[in-house]
Amino acid sequence: MRLSILLRDGFTALDIVGGYEVLANLPGMDVEFVAPAAGLVWADTRRLALQAWRTYAQADATDILYVPGGPGVKPGLDDAELMATIVRVHKASTWTVGICNGVEWLGKAGVI
Repeated sequence: MRLSILLRDGFTALDIVGGYEVLANLPGMDVEFVAPAAGLVWADTRRLALQAWRTYAQADATDILYVPGGPGVKPGLDDAELMATIVRVHKASTWTVGICNGVEWLGKAGVI
């Protein structure tokens, strides 16, 4: 199974780390962080960064599309590439989950 976690600068670590710890430890689970560009993506505290391996453009089918929240959600609402990525990957996923205000992205993309 594949877990794809969407990232954007300003994510809230708690929205990602808790779910990541549980899901990443399931047998056979592959986890990927997906962001506008490969590289480090910074949390809202600017003290934690996660490494994105894939870009939005590279995101494709996944089993779980995981959409976290945080202060970075508001500026992301105007990100056409992010919205298109959510729609495209959601259509090819088994489950799509929004954490905290990450559901705003799902609503804006029209998937909920």
